[in-house]
Amino acid sequence: MTNWMQLGVGWDELGIAWGLTLPLTLLVAAIMRRPLYAMLQTICGTDTGARFWTAYSTVILVVGPLFLVSIGSFGSPSLADFVRRTTMLISLGQIVTVAIMGIAVRICSGQPTPRVPNFSAPTLPAAPPQGAPAE
Repeated sequence: MTNWMQLGVGWDELGIAWGLTLPLTLLVAAIMRRPLYAMLQTICGTDTGARFWTAYSTVILVVGPLFLVSIGSFGSPSLADFVRRTTMLISLGQIVTVAIMGIAVRICSGQPTPRVPNFSAPTLPAAPPQGAPAE
């Protein structure tokens, strides 16, 4: 008996986990592709850079949750628990990867961070020099 069988991890469980993960993550990547590409065109300034980073982001959106599911979905006592745990890990992986991408885009976009308003006392305009005509 191999180590995989001793842990209760079979090819059927791995197939179910990947079968749930791939369509869901590819759907999210497809939905985000066009807006992400438009934002990256603005940030990168070239189509080549935007295409590269869009492709990279698509891979990360799929591989991140797939990795989580591959290492964390096993060991459930029933199929229902297994599917619930797999779905939770897919969601967690998507949330984390989208949040990291959002932070990276925010940092790279050059958008200024919101500043605290200056509530110091207003200054009065300087008095005109003596002998100058008043306006």
